[in-house]
Amino acid sequence: MTISVSGAGAVLYFSYQELHAHPAFSGTLTRETAHALVHAALAASAQPIPSSMEVSCFPARHGVLLFAFPSMPFRPFSARNFS
Repeated sequence: MTISVSGAGAVLYFSYQELHAHPAFSGTLTRETAHALVHAALAASAQPIPSSMEVSCFPARHGVLLFAFPSMPFRPFSARNFS
């Protein structure tokens, strides 16, 4: 696994061998599995774990890329609310 952390979030790469060997992976990469993989990887590398995060998955040639970034709190748009 390779992890790259920036101010905007983290990018993680898992090879197919690492993905299948990971205890959180059950054979199908679901939203819950992706969150569990990211959470475990960030914890293992002593990186801060956002309380709420968005995870996007993309297939790579020999594995999978996971982009994880903190979720922004929902604020409904209002004409008087431009802060």
